[in-house]
Amino acid sequence: MTQAEFRDRLQEITDKYTKARLNEQVKEISDLRIEYYHNIELVQIADPNNGFNCFALCFGIARSEKTQHLAKYCDIIPNSKYANYLIEQVLQEIRPNDSQDGDYVVYMHDNMPTHVGYFLNGRIVSKWGSFGHTWKHDLWEVPSSYGNEARYFRQLQKENCEKTYLSWTEQKCQKRN
Repeated sequence: MTQAEFRDRLQEITDKYTKARLNEQVKEISDLRIEYYHNIELVQIADPNNGFNCFALCFGIARSEKTQHLAKYCDIIPNSKYANYLIEQVLQEIRPNDSQDGDYVVYMHDNMPTHVGYFLNGRIVSKWGSFGHTWKHDLWEVPSSYGNEARYFRQLQKENCEKTYLSWTEQKCQKRN
């Protein structure tokens, strides 16, 4: 199995096991080692009652009451547009070899962010889907839909993450009204 086939297989597994069947995803990813050796490890089981995506996890806004309230009120969630805003306005790009624990790796497709993870002990931690599990993995051990380009950015301080997201969300809400 090639790396591209492996990533396609991860995509199939991620798409196949949705909210109700997520526990089966863990076993299937583990069993995939027989066909293609990988280092993917489960970090956190998904909470089916609390859906948040990779952007909310990595940018430190998944559990903030303020951001959850605003997101619900305005029906805006942190997504690829928010990640793109951060890349263009806020984040400091770094070289891959300069990355440290907490720094971000943003996966791209056609110059648009598709997924984000953060570094921990030389590997990446990321959440696969809004109601998906959180995994620790190597750079290209992710579903194929996340793209074939990765960019690296210095981590934001937690208080800056929430402040930036609240400001972005408020701008979006005002445009709607």
